[in-house]
Amino acid sequence: MPATWGIEEYGDFCLTLSRNLTPEQVLTTFGADPGEARLMSASQIESEIEMTETSALLGAGDTGTWSFCIEISNPIGFADVILKNLCGDSEAFALSRSGHSMTTFKYAHAGRLSESLEPRNPQTVRGDSHHAFFQRIQNMSPDTSAAMASCR
Repeated sequence: MPATWGIEEYGDFCLTLSRNLTPEQVLTTFGADPGEARLMSASQIESEIEMTETSALLGAGDTGTWSFCIEISNPIGFADVILKNLCGDSEAFALSRSGHSMTTFKYAHAGRLSESLEPRNPQTVRGDSHHAFFQRIQNMSPDTSAAMASCR
C-alpha cells in the first residue's frame, strides 16, 4: 500500500470500500447518476470543476471484488444509512475526516453497522465486530496518523 494514498492532503473526505458492488452501484447509492460520470485527471478536476461550499466531488472505481468511492468536500459516505446500503449482503468500510481533525472509521456487515470508532479514542468504540479494528489501529505506531492507521 502506498505510504499515504494521497488522503493526507485532503481536509474533509470520506473513503468507502464496498465488496461485491460495481462502481456504478456505489455512485447510485450516493445519489449520483453514473451516466454523468467522466474520467478526469487531478489537473482537469482543478481547472474544470468549480467547487462550492455545498458541492461534493466523487471518485469511484474498483479493484477486484471491491469498489471504492472517495468523496472530497461535504462527504456523506460515513452516514449509517449510506454505509448499510453500500454493504448490502456483504461488507463495507468508511473512513472519514472532517477538516483535518476528527477521523472516524466504520465497518458494516450484512446490512448492519458492526463497528464505529474514532481511531485512538477508546471512549468512542461502538459495535460488536469480531474484527476488533480499534485494537488493530491501537497497535500501529503512534507516529502513524489516525487516517493512515485506519487505512492499513
